[in-house]
Amino acid sequence: MRRLLRLNPDLRYEQALADPAKGGIYVVENRIDPMTGKSPWKRFVCGIPHEQVTEFHIVCTINQVIPDPDHPAEQRVIQKLTGAIPGWRAVLLKLLKEGLVSPAGIDREFHITQGRSSRRWKEAVS
Repeated sequence: MRRLLRLNPDLRYEQALADPAKGGIYVVENRIDPMTGKSPWKRFVCGIPHEQVTEFHIVCTINQVIPDPDHPAEQRVIQKLTGAIPGWRAVLLKLLKEGLVSPAGIDREFHITQGRSSRRWKEAVS
């Protein structure tokens, strides 16, 4: 959050009350809230884990038993996708697409265009 605040001082982090393992990034909007008529107000941007944010998102799966299509009398265990936990790269991409941070600022603070995944990052932002 320290680095994100250098990119945009209107960003805020809050831990979720209902689930302390989760949190959210908000932006303080200095315009009238269309729902409440109040100004300023916080707008939710994206959710993130509370304790530790990894670089890349983590895919969450569970084992599911299904009938084996090759052997009808047998079963097969497959991985069923149940969701994903966003990493800090996904958070930066969301903030960039929302226009809340700049590509130059992201590169200055996070050096994201360097390293093994710079090609995928450049594809995502173009």
